Amino acid sequence: MQQANTDRQFTLLLVDDNPTNLLLLTKIIELDLHEVRILTAGSAHEGLEIAARQKIDGAFIDVQMPGMTGLDMCRRLNESPSTAGLPLVLMTAHLASPEMRAEGLEVGAYDFISQPISNVEMLARVKVMLRLCAQERRSVQLNQGLRQQIDDQSLRLRWISGLLISGEGAVTMPDQQLIKHLVSVLPDPTTTEDQVFFDRLTSEFPLPWRRTLLKLSLLTGTPVSLARELSEINDIEAVFDYLYRHELALKQSFEGQDVVLFKPRTRDLLRQKAQHELEAFEIQKIYAQAADWYTQRNDHASALECLVEAQQYPLVSQLLSQYGYDLFDDDQAARVQMLISAIPEDLVAQCGWMSLFKGVSCLNSQSGEADSWLELAYQLFCSGKDERGQLLTLTQQVFLSLYQDGCFERWSKRLERLRELALSQRSLLNEVEQFKVAYALGCAELFFAGRLKEVEKILESSLAEAQQRQLARPQMELNLLRSLLGLQQGRYLVAKTALEQAFKFSYQISQVIEHRVLQVVACEILHAEGDLEGFRQQLKIFKQCCHEAYEQSLFSPLLSYYEATLLLARGEYQGALERLELARFDGSSVTHSHMKSRLLQLCAFCRAATGQTAAALDDINQAMELRKKAGGVFPRQENLLFAGMTFALLKDYEQSAGYLDAGLQQSRTTQEERLRPGFHAWSVVVESALGRADVAEEHLGELIRQLKRHKVTYTWGLTPELLQDLSGRARDTQTQLVLRQLFEKYSLLTFNAQNDLIPVLRIRTMGGFELALDDIRFDFSHVGFGSRQIFALLVIAPNHAMSLELVMSLLWPESPASRARSSFDTAHSRLRRALEECYGPRIRQDYLVLEKGMLALKNIQVDCNVVESSMAQAHYYLQRGSDWQAELLLWKIDALYNGEFLAGFDLVEDLLNRREQLNRQHLEQLELLAQLLKKRQQYAEAIRLLQRGLELDPTQDALIRQLLSLYRVQQDHRAAGALLEKYRVALKKEDYDQYEIDELVDALGVQWLTRH
Repeated sequence: MQQANTDRQFTLLLVDDNPTNLLLLTKIIELDLHEVRILTAGSAHEGLEIAARQKIDGAFIDVQMPGMTGLDMCRRLNESPSTAGLPLVLMTAHLASPEMRAEGLEVGAYDFISQPISNVEMLARVKVMLRLCAQERRSVQLNQGLRQQIDDQSLRLRWISGLLISGEGAVTMPDQQLIKHLVSVLPDPTTTEDQVFFDRLTSEFPLPWRRTLLKLSLLTGTPVSLARELSEINDIEAVFDYLYRHELALKQSFEGQDVVLFKPRTRDLLRQKAQHELEAFEIQKIYAQAADWYTQRNDHASALECLVEAQQYPLVSQLLSQYGYDLFDDDQAARVQMLISAIPEDLVAQCGWMSLFKGVSCLNSQSGEADSWLELAYQLFCSGKDERGQLLTLTQQVFLSLYQDGCFERWSKRLERLRELALSQRSLLNEVEQFKVAYALGCAELFFAGRLKEVEKILESSLAEAQQRQLARPQMELNLLRSLLGLQQGRYLVAKTALEQAFKFSYQISQVIEHRVLQVVACEILHAEGDLEGFRQQLKIFKQCCHEAYEQSLFSPLLSYYEATLLLARGEYQGALERLELARFDGSSVTHSHMKSRLLQLCAFCRAATGQTAAALDDINQAMELRKKAGGVFPRQENLLFAGMTFALLKDYEQSAGYLDAGLQQSRTTQEERLRPGFHAWSVVVESALGRADVAEEHLGELIRQLKRHKVTYTWGLTPELLQDLSGRARDTQTQLVLRQLFEKYSLLTFNAQNDLIPVLRIRTMGGFELALDDIRFDFSHVGFGSRQIFALLVIAPNHAMSLELVMSLLWPESPASRARSSFDTAHSRLRRALEECYGPRIRQDYLVLEKGMLALKNIQVDCNVVESSMAQAHYYLQRGSDWQAELLLWKIDALYNGEFLAGFDLVEDLLNRREQLNRQHLEQLELLAQLLKKRQQYAEAIRLLQRGLELDPTQDALIRQLLSLYRVQQDHRAAGALLEKYRVALKKEDYDQYEIDELVDALGVQWLTRH
């Protein structure tokens, strides 16, 4: 046999995990090619070790091997300077796929051979390899610089061959002449900027390649299955895999499917070339094909993006009309709004559907342009006789009036049209639109017409259907409507329950404008209960969640109005007036008659209460004129109530009675009961002043029945003077009991045993020990140990009463009875004397009372008792899933914690136990509050609360677990690590040994942290 033309012996490496294959190959080569020395390896790792120790001239490598594959071994050989460029042949048990051939070329293999291998084929491959080796040696000897050039060309050859093979999807090699040409003209992709490489590639590659890359560049990102439809290459997915491995393209997974895309700068370059090289009709066809592909898969936002990119605005309008509010579901709304904003406004203004969606986008972002765009859309739909478009636009204008501009005027003419269209167009609406129209119509009937029965009918049908279909957003919105209806009916328990349901569904929905409405309705419920502290806390939460939206909407002046009415109940007329004055000039949100009228009517009362008669009359007259323009049934009743109240203060009782009677008659007609107690309360005052005592008595009885039925301790128009007047007319126990609750809540007054009004004695124990009576303060640091302990024991005692024997046994347990009694008498005498010096002799009669061997505190309010009762109520709410009410209570508790129970004082055992109990409750309160904040994704505030808790007890593992979970959500590994280190230090200070510390830390489940 003719020997290969070589000047020395060659060394070949055979790598295969099958010993039989190695033996067979070795025999084949050694029998016919004596100049070849064979080295064998049973694994890729062993082969690499041999190649590192001995000089080899080439290798035959099995692809499928355990541990490290043949492809990986080829890559490693080419990465090593001593073996880079060696001729390598890959052996595979199957026919090599195009993808494997492409990847083999990438890693440095120049040929493939399939097993089982025939003797003839094997010898032929070896001889080819020997010729390559010999040629390589001669090249090295002739010119080292030329060798570098050949190496570069060889690498580029493999790269381009691999790319072409990946796209052709065939086993056969691509045209060699083409490859040589491309090698000579294309820059090295590993050293050239992406844009330069693709610029040349789309000039030199075959036409199907160029067209495919240009077509795909028109789309921002292309799902693989869509790319296949647009591609003129056999296997576009393999091409992008190849480009992705070389960092020349990107791949992402979006909603369960792979998306291929170019880097932004490359995409921009290719798009510019596409605009020049592809025909205009072809570009439009590509966008249309992509839009149709997305539409078939219900990805309407992506379809819309394609049409906007193609500037096919008639098709954009058609798509908006076809899918309507489906395009504003939770997943697509933000993209749709962005796409609509990209359309030139002069084109938007010519199309009703584009104007409608522009208006909706402006409304959701609280832009002042929402009104003009929605009005333009309505006029365009009217001129085009598009009734479905009219209906959907009117729906959005309902929300515009209620959420942003307060324009009730437009509904005097359009409400009936909304009703007609909602009935006639229902069958033409999609599911999303049907529920949105129902919600909007319910709001319109409630706020613009005051038709409570109609709202009940809408809720009866729509809410049940939304529940049956398990649709989160409609259930959230309809429960909001149900809550608003409950408020107007005076059914406050229903209102709170519905609001809790709405909050639960809101967690499933991305941020929409109704999230802000939830906060407003929560404030309204707290207003209806007369809870000023809760109202202000809810307002704080609202501002934290959506500060900018609060400032730019109607919500800001509306909530200022509600807050001012609550200040009236405390007699803070000047404060209420200042709040109203600020709200009146609260920017564009107070431009229409409705909100101006509301603010002015309340200003009128505050001016009358502060002696500004002329200004009060001017304000009330303006308010009534503006209400005629604005309309609105319940807002008109508010006007009538405050007008009656204002004229009552001005002692014009006849005119006051006229307004109150008119308002009460409207209240009965509409069957609302939110304002009605206020009409009855002020009618008591006015009718009494007019000498109609029997009528006044009827109104008083009805007022008490209303308050008891609705289980509230507040009514619109409540003031301290009104309470004083009503209390003077109380004749029966039930009336006195209801009025007593009102006095205690708003005036910090109560009735003593003689039925006289007296101030409540407030006792602060959290963070110190202090009394307050009529704003006169008493500090217990001025009395001795015994006196202080007696009072503290009474604070925590059941019903705040203890027998003298029990007091003595707790404070002087080891003293004889006579000695203990002497000590008690001395301490009690000093305590009473100190209190009487501060507050006078009423202390002995109404507050610190000793009678029949019992010492008792009466007519008091103690902060620690409020904490404990509120914690019990918060647990009850949490068990029922009433997160909103629980959170409010927990915030109230937080405000009461000004420090440790009776901080700074030495305490007897029972008081120390109470301190420990309250400390535990404080930590639990912080933990529960943080859990609720986490659910609302208020992570920063939750972390702050938990860190406060750890300042009190750094070893509290429940708090640490929560903090770690929050840090994990935020991927803040540094903060988590620092927390664990502090935990270890705290445990060590508590004398835990290292083994216990490690166990406690491991029990926290921090494996996720150790992996980073």
